[in-house]
Amino acid sequence: MKKMNLFTLTCMCIGTIIGVGIFGSMPSAAAYAGPALMFVCIVGVIEIIIRYLPSLIPSSAIPASNGFYMYLTKLVSPYIGFLQVIQILFNVFVLALLATVFGQYFNLVMPANQTIVAVIVILIFGCISYFGVSIGALVQNVMVIVLVVALGCYIFLGLPNVSPEYFTIERAISFENVDFLSFGAALGLIASCLMGGYVGVNYAEQVKNPGKNVILAFLFSTCIVGIIYVFMSVVTTGVMPLSEVSSLADCAEAFMPSAFYWFFICGGALFALATTINGSILGGIVNLKVIARDRVLPDIFMKNNRYGVSTASLVLFCGCGLLVVAFGLDVGTLMSVSSVLGIIIAVTQFIPALRVRKRYPLCYKNAPIKLPIGLIYCLIVVALGFCIYEAYSLITTSSGMVWVALIATIVLCYGYFFGRIAYLKKKGIDLIAIMSAPYEPWEQKESEYAAKERG
Repeated sequence: MKKMNLFTLTCMCIGTIIGVGIFGSMPSAAAYAGPALMFVCIVGVIEIIIRYLPSLIPSSAIPASNGFYMYLTKLVSPYIGFLQVIQILFNVFVLALLATVFGQYFNLVMPANQTIVAVIVILIFGCISYFGVSIGALVQNVMVIVLVVALGCYIFLGLPNVSPEYFTIERAISFENVDFLSFGAALGLIASCLMGGYVGVNYAEQVKNPGKNVILAFLFSTCIVGIIYVFMSVVTTGVMPLSEVSSLADCAEAFMPSAFYWFFICGGALFALATTINGSILGGIVNLKVIARDRVLPDIFMKNNRYGVSTASLVLFCGCGLLVVAFGLDVGTLMSVSSVLGIIIAVTQFIPALRVRKRYPLCYKNAPIKLPIGLIYCLIVVALGFCIYEAYSLITTSSGMVWVALIATIVLCYGYFFGRIAYLKKKGIDLIAIMSAPYEPWEQKESEYAAKERG
């Protein structure tokens, strides 16, 4: 199988980051921050890098596909690593939500049944994923190029129409009418639209020079999208009164010729959704394949087609997404549960960054990208601050049903996990031993470095 280079992996990350959320979130953030929104975007990039860089440190020393699961399971505990399994399964609801929103936007371009469109788009990208990561990555490259061009049209056609009445650098620097709480609210919206550059860790074993390229793709994609958002923020806050802007489409309609406007809607909004859907399915089947290798899932999930794809994983991931869409299940509460679970997991993902240098000292010593331990501790402390802030926000705004659903989810999933442990134990198989067993490529890499040092 042909491996992804840095450009392809960066496109994969960019496509995952830029979702349709930015089309609604940026005007909402602008209402809080006004002209200072450009600085909100810059701070958002810094926040995302600080939050996720520590958890990516192990990927430079001991890369592995579905790295977050692997690092938690092998370096911390299988019982904690199973939280990552739950989060991966919850991505099914993310897929369903994205497909549903795709149907809504498609209906703006061409009247059609939104549910049928959502089902079709999942089936299309499911079929693409059947032929493997390399084909899916190629499709992602093309869609990301179209997406960036569409956003570029918004920027380059919009900048000449920016009015000093609504935006100037001086007004942005002065932070007029912006207080700490409103800046924080805007930051939360923009930061949520900058997440996703870390997905390269899911494909590490399908990437050339993963020890270097996974982290570089994260940094490049986050910064590239951040720069795009900065210029988009200038247009959004500078073309017309913010009271008249409910989405980027409203703003674009004020200055774009008809042809460019519809290209922006199709190549921007629809392709933003399509790239995220594509990345979600590709990442989901790669992650499930790794989990199946550890026997957490039944043996059928270890069987691959001739393109190296687990057909059972593909059917499970896309099939569950189709069921959620077809039956119109409420994904709002489930997405809130996923957000809370994500914060819990984000805290645990800092631990492998501290353990990898002790468990695999020579791999860490020879890693292409490594940070001083003092800096890692500082990043973790700041990242924990962001997690606590987000946790507080969710606790104060989430309904009781979210917490009931969260507890029920954890109980059911861990019920399956302990049931699986007991089932395999009757067959003489120790699931915990399999999950926590050292990963052979890491052990071999450490041994090779040790042999070189001995001369």
